[in-house]
Amino acid sequence: MSSASTESIQSSDNNKSSRQPRNKRNNRRPKSNKKDESNDKKNETDFVKKLNKKNGKSRHGGPRRKRNENSSTNGSVKEYIKPEYKENSASAKQRHDQIDQCLHALGKDNFKLFRNGKYVTTYAVNFRNNNISSFFPKDMGIKFAINIPHDYPEQSLKLSSNKSNSQETSDNATLNNLVRNFNSKMRNNDNNVYPILAQLNYLVQEVDFLTQSNFKKNDNSRSEFYAQFTQTEQTA
Repeated sequence: MSSASTESIQSSDNNKSSRQPRNKRNNRRPKSNKKDESNDKKNETDFVKKLNKKNGKSRHGGPRRKRNENSSTNGSVKEYIKPEYKENSASAKQRHDQIDQCLHALGKDNFKLFRNGKYVTTYAVNFRNNNISSFFPKDMGIKFAINIPHDYPEQSLKLSSNKSNSQETSDNATLNNLVRNFNSKMRNNDNNVYPILAQLNYLVQEVDFLTQSNFKKNDNSRSEFYAQFTQTEQTA
């Protein structure tokens, strides 16, 4: 064999050996891009969430919980609406009978319908020639009203005035004491035993007692005193 052919064979072998590393590099597994993998997982998760939302399922596979109908889209709670009151026939009759008793005893001029609301009926009460008129003369311009709930006698009546809770003067302080103490007393009253007319009579007769700032303390002492006689009568 000639020297030229030998050189050509050697050169071809050298070319193969030089190309071999390049082939090995081409056959290597490409490096994974972690950022691309995280993006793929995120896209897949978003797709599953959208699909579950469309099908009405939660991300755990169960049915989606409906939004609270009492809350708005921004999470704030809607204003509470009091359910409409349905009158009990027996209670309504008792209430109407007691109101008729007041109209008959006091007269329409002194016990006048002022407002018939959805839950409360208000009557303007004119106290003439009694202890209240001596405490609060006519020139003071004080007007009283009795608020009778539609679910009376389950709920107690309330006394109100056009000048109660106004600026703190000596006269207004006396008026505020009267309104507050009377309402507190009637809140613990048995309306089935003491009808509306009897409660108004208590207001007139005990106005001096009700205007005291320490009314509750004195009222408790009075109740304990009368309770002693009740126990004596029961044991006798």
